[in-house]
Amino acid sequence: MKNNLDLQVVSALQAGRKVEAIKLLREERGIGLKEAKEIVDSYCEEHGLSSSSQTSGGAGGLVLVGVLVVVGYLVYRYVLGSPAG
Repeated sequence: MKNNLDLQVVSALQAGRKVEAIKLLREERGIGLKEAKEIVDSYCEEHGLSSSSQTSGGAGGLVLVGVLVVVGYLVYRYVLGSPAG
């Protein structure tokens, strides 16, 4: 197994995008899914990267932003924006 990975593959792994890294590795080397996954898993283990895969995008981050906006509005409305009396 060749352990030297393309910069794009390494970048995807460092960003937590394991599925993307496997796809890039398969395209680059013309190998099967199992072999690419084994190479990526081995690389993650050797370099202390998380072995869990994450999707690119940010649906979770979008939800967090939404919650923060609502909480901020409620704090403003009921704590800071309430008229005295």
